[in-house]
Amino acid sequence: MTRFSSPQSPARDVRELLEYLWAHHESRFLYRGQTREHPGPLLPSAYRGRRVGAAFCIDRANAHGKPMRGVGRRFCEVQRFRNFDRFEVSLLWNIVHHDVMARTIGIKGFEQAVRISVHPDLLKRFEHRLPLWERVTTAQHKGLLRLNGANQFFGFQVGQTLAQHYIESSEFLDATRSPTVAAFFANYAGIVDSKQQHGARTASENDIGII
Repeated sequence: MTRFSSPQSPARDVRELLEYLWAHHESRFLYRGQTREHPGPLLPSAYRGRRVGAAFCIDRANAHGKPMRGVGRRFCEVQRFRNFDRFEVSLLWNIVHHDVMARTIGIKGFEQAVRISVHPDLLKRFEHRLPLWERVTTAQHKGLLRLNGANQFFGFQVGQTLAQHYIESSEFLDATRSPTVAAFFANYAGIVDSKQQHGARTASENDIGII
């Protein structure tokens, strides 16, 4: 096992980890910095939080055929939500695709928008589902922004690149050939004030995620 490869054997700080990575660096290596470790498999943000099936590989003898984007060989099946009845799906579809509702969510927040827009009887029936509804609605709105606000205007490659940074949801994974760049993102704090301006800060010398 290589050094610093598990939570039980972490580097003391980012400097020690960078020295080790650069000392063993090869041009074929790619690096990704994260503030925390997520359970595998490693998925683009557009597909996180979904049910993930078994991985399969595509080759000439595989019945799955060619990949949709024309690249890649190893894929995981992303399954649809299964714990919604038809009526609830119809209700959620109206929430997601109603323009006035979307604007109200943007102004008042999801829960308040639902409470003033959904019939009280329905609200009472599904109130315990509101946190789940919010996650689903947010994911669907980001998907619509990726498709209608990025891909259709700029094409898939440029559109997903823009979505990665401005919609915070894309079909891409960030990676770099530089351990130093990866270390920046492993120390990236995200939102730093009430205006939701993005920036990088480190709480202490040991405040590092995973590369």
